[in-house]
Amino acid sequence: MVRGMGSRIVVVGGGPHALAVLAALNERPEPWPESVAVVDPHERWTAAWEDKLGRLLLDRLRSPQVHHPGPRPMQLRDLVEACPAADQLALRRPEDERAPTPAGMRALVDELVAGLGPVEWIVGRAASIELAPTTPVPADDAPPPVIVRLEDGRPLHADLLVLAHNPSIPRIPGWAEPMITSGLARHASTVDLRTETLAGRAVAVVGGGLTAACLALETTRAGGRVTMLSRRPLRARPYDVDASWLGPRRLTEFMAASPAERRSLIDVARDGGTIPPRALSELRAAAADPGSGLVLREAVDVEAELEELLESASDEACGAQTEPSVDAVWLATGFASDVLTDPLVGPLIEASHIPVHGGLPEVTDDLQLPGLPVFVVGPYAALGVGPASRNLSGARPAAAAVARGLARASSAD
Repeated sequence: MVRGMGSRIVVVGGGPHALAVLAALNERPEPWPESVAVVDPHERWTAAWEDKLGRLLLDRLRSPQVHHPGPRPMQLRDLVEACPAADQLALRRPEDERAPTPAGMRALVDELVAGLGPVEWIVGRAASIELAPTTPVPADDAPPPVIVRLEDGRPLHADLLVLAHNPSIPRIPGWAEPMITSGLARHASTVDLRTETLAGRAVAVVGGGLTAACLALETTRAGGRVTMLSRRPLRARPYDVDASWLGPRRLTEFMAASPAERRSLIDVARDGGTIPPRALSELRAAAADPGSGLVLREAVDVEAELEELLESASDEACGAQTEPSVDAVWLATGFASDVLTDPLVGPLIEASHIPVHGGLPEVTDDLQLPGLPVFVVGPYAALGVGPASRNLSGARPAAAAVARGLARASSAD
């Protein structure tokens, strides 16, 4: 099967990782492909990602300015410093290693998008992937093209497919499921601080990461009361993954390990929720102020503590003056990713007998699913990129690998 630059490339997802792939492809010496399509439920690039930042009222990213979807580390810095000094604070915060603001990242996204070749933007949600029938059967062992079927039934034919969607499923502890059913508890991904009524609320926030910290701080600032519960002591860390995992020393060790060993190393490196030092300092200062309405309960049996809080709430309802009580439980308990339970790609993975380790598929050096014309970025690329694959810090190395693979596959005879 001859695949020249006329191959149709389809990218599922329009977030930062998807944009990073096309930005990296744009940097390569090969001509821009004749056909590139992006499938996303939203109308523009990175819309869902920006909405997540907005829901938590984040005024800066956790990553420093060198981590972004562009192919050159200093690209965001150069963009900001080309602006008048009076405008720069809106684009990055100098006290946090010049961390970008959402507006600063949006400016870079717009710059990257403007520099791409033609891209067909398809508003929709991918529902399934199937191998396309080929007649005659290719003689060069090239994988057959695939068909991406959208939820509305539309088929999209792709010679090469990049999966950059968000496969994460909210993690709900078993003990919390009855609370979810009753409406008392919600996962943090459904909480929008821009629209919630916070003044006068009494909320229990479960979790020990940045999301939990944002929910607790913003609720108390708005006049609510919060009890924040964490099963471990709250821990400060600048980034989701320690910076040592971004350099060659740890990654050389990682890549020399077997796929099963890499999976274990990823768990060790990520090791649950942490909070940036600045945010944790704000959290502890608020908890030390008796008038703030914030109580921190660290290293506790969360289920037992919640039961006690809910009993207090029941006593209050009967007229007793017992504190504290809660009228809502927000679960900042993270997300789970398992390629085998992903309805979009799981059936294809199983049918193709691709090895999976703890929910993560084995991939080639180009982050290709072996034997398939499918490349992955984000969480599913972790065995090929390292523990930071789902973060902005992992977007650039993943994008470079996929762009290299796309170029090779497009030019293969």
